[in-house]
Amino acid sequence: MDDRFMLIDASNKIICEGQVKEFYRGEAVFKVENGLDTLRDMEKGQWMRFTFLSGRRGVFEGVLATVNGTELIIEDIHSLANIVKEDVRINTDFQTKLYQKGEDGRIYAWNAIVADVSAGGVKVLSEAKVPLNEVMEVAIPCYSWYIVVEVIFIREIMNRSETERHYSYGGKFHNMVSTEENLIRSMVFQTAARKAGKMGGRIKK
Repeated sequence: MDDRFMLIDASNKIICEGQVKEFYRGEAVFKVENGLDTLRDMEKGQWMRFTFLSGRRGVFEGVLATVNGTELIIEDIHSLANIVKEDVRINTDFQTKLYQKGEDGRIYAWNAIVADVSAGGVKVLSEAKVPLNEVMEVAIPCYSWYIVVEVIFIREIMNRSETERHYSYGGKFHNMVSTEENLIRSMVFQTAARKAGKMGGRIKK
């Protein structure tokens, strides 16, 4: 199969990732390529949660039947789409700007840091108060360029671990077209894969 998988934890953070070799009638065979060190902690019978880069959307869960070298066989697979958030999140730390057009027609901008990103939304840190429940635009890096997408910040996050001079906000993407969603989803996946590779190494071919 020409697809990729990601094992994720309960908070949708990536554990390891690799190639989908088979996925048929409640059983999957995965070949782990990034995050190899995590294999030693896996035990037969434990529940595994995973998602895919393309094809089937959503989050799935199954029982680990076998660990054979770098291959995982997972059985009794079922969808968790109705009870868990679909999008895998990655921690980030890049400078950006938030834009909003005022009633006077002027464009207002806030400096910000994107602290995490998924295909569904972002968490940002800002030195200034950001209006909630209003459409804003955020510049997000995708590979070697930026795309500007609409975001509605729906809550202020109280997180004492953040620097005191920063306000923290959670937002969801708004009116995103399929091309933008696919670009961000692909960027999130590949960034997560690189992070997993740094944790566990990658198989050399």
